[in-house]
Amino acid sequence: GSEFQHRTVITTFLTTRGRDRVLATKLTVAAIFGLAYCLVAEAVSALTILLFGGGFSGADFGTVGAVLGTGLLCAVLWALIGAGLGLLTGSMTGSVLAICAWIPFGELIVSLVLHGIGLGAIAQYLPGQVTWYTLFSVVAVPFKKKMAVRWPLAPLVLILWTVLFCGLGWWRTRN
Repeated sequence: GSEFQHRTVITTFLTTRGRDRVLATKLTVAAIFGLAYCLVAEAVSALTILLFGGGFSGADFGTVGAVLGTGLLCAVLWALIGAGLGLLTGSMTGSVLAICAWIPFGELIVSLVLHGIGLGAIAQYLPGQVTWYTLFSVVAVPFKKKMAVRWPLAPLVLILWTVLFCGLGWWRTRN
């Protein structure tokens, strides 16, 4: 991910047949690592619940599986958003910091401004919020009918955000 900062990406592009192959490989590796990190986190979390949290009493395994599967989907999509942003900016460190600042602060501020100017309906489609809707709309919760964005629209919007960032990063790197 630091090939742009250390200018070794030029060698990679010169020794490979096409930039598209390099970019596809970068995005594939990012998706695989996002999936692997999430699998480890979910396995440790499930094991912790089984050992110290009393287990999954009252929860059916279909619901637990749906939540874990949706978590894997979100992790892969956010890994791709991060990789796309890294390609777009040319800085993986800056992209990680931007995402870490965007979710708790940037998206909250943008959401408040949108609500303040009467465009609050747009705020629910921001990437962090649509991730929340994706994760929580997969299970039957009491407030599900009140959720602004539900399944399958929520993950589709998150996929659109992923395609946008990956596409822009791909375009910028190709040019």
